[in-house]
Amino acid sequence: MNIEIQRASNLGDLHKKLNIDANSRISLRHLDRDGIQIWDLSTGNYFVINPLVSPMTVEQFHVEIPLWAVEIIECHATSY
Repeated sequence: MNIEIQRASNLGDLHKKLNIDANSRISLRHLDRDGIQIWDLSTGNYFVINPLVSPMTVEQFHVEIPLWAVEIIECHATSY
């Protein structure tokens, strides 16, 4: 599995609209016509966003965070 992890603050104001803490780690996946998938790795909230329609559509789900992802985030946070 290939997963890119970054800070939610990289989303700009979108993290505020989705109620994601700026310091949370997220996984971001771009889709063509379906929009963007954002997974908040601190809460398990999973968003499918289509910014190409007006108004922007947001679907929210909850997806359990795998233990390996939690361990990577915790290891990275303590390495500073």
